[in-house]
Amino acid sequence: QRGRPLLVDFGIARRLDSDAGAGLTQTGLVIGTPHYMSPEQALGDPNLGPRSDLYSLGCVLFQMVTGSPPFDGESSQQIVGQHIADPPPAAHDVNPKVPRAMSDVILRCLAKQPRDRYASAADVIRALKGGGPNTAAETELLDSGAITAPRSRARRKKTLIGVAAGLLLAVAASAIWLMPPQLTFENHLGGTVAVQVAGEERRLLPGGSFTMSLARGGPLDLTWRLVRPRTDSGALGISFGDTIAIAQPPRRVTLSATARPTHGGAYFSPLITNETGQWLRVTVNAGLAGATPCNCNVPPGAVRMEIGYYPLFQNSTVRATAGARSAMFTDFGRQVDKERGVVGLLFRAEDLH
Repeated sequence: QRGRPLLVDFGIARRLDSDAGAGLTQTGLVIGTPHYMSPEQALGDPNLGPRSDLYSLGCVLFQMVTGSPPFDGESSQQIVGQHIADPPPAAHDVNPKVPRAMSDVILRCLAKQPRDRYASAADVIRALKGGGPNTAAETELLDSGAITAPRSRARRKKTLIGVAAGLLLAVAASAIWLMPPQLTFENHLGGTVAVQVAGEERRLLPGGSFTMSLARGGPLDLTWRLVRPRTDSGALGISFGDTIAIAQPPRRVTLSATARPTHGGAYFSPLITNETGQWLRVTVNAGLAGATPCNCNVPPGAVRMEIGYYPLFQNSTVRATAGARSAMFTDFGRQVDKERGVVGLLFRAEDLH
């Protein structure tokens, strides 16, 4: 009506010009539409790639063929939690008219780990058209069981496996003693961890893992530490970790990064959802001896924003302040996931006093 073009629904865009000013966007800030948010985006991974978009595409495709998104709930917090932890439904099971091959494509887009999804949008298009042989990466995923082949291909694969099974069993029986010890390390935390072992460092996203072969006979020392998330104001929370020494590695050993007290204390990471309509400043363990400001501002509309890890006590608290008003969660030590150390906290306008 005024003769001016308007950009609408760009609420989660990021300004890249140098005059945008500090504080408009924070590194690690989790903002998105809950129904279509990838698990790694919901967990605040700052290094999102194309496969995060392919997860969102899978959500849209699922809704297009079934009439509803793959995950739904009564709150943004509940929906995002399902994206992170719950297995995705199969579109064919919701709507039997959906071809199973298409349902399998959508399921692969909705894989929790980015590495288990398609490598590019072109691969998704090729899979939806049902044409062309598998790429080397697809063949590797098929062999690992991360994805399911169309039925006709699966039958051929099953036949080949049946023919080779006897030979494989015979070879395995005679060769197993030659296998070097295997180490598997898993990151159960809600943040990235840095792992040092055998003279190298690896970084694992939440839920990530790796397996490596070890030298026989020698001792094993593995050190891991939590990588603190950062904003323009600095690092958030505290870092903790552990050094694990094994004098004689067994044939298979699994180690993990957790928030349990086995690492010198219990820790937790509040994931803040802000529905107050105002910016919030957060203090962890407010009123206790270890009170710590989170050194961050939580914007209105934030969903499960990660603010770092902090010491966990049975009477731990989290206080959010907006101007002269505040709201506080108290005594929620038993509500924290003891393995991952995360707890979702929802602040609403009516909670501020």
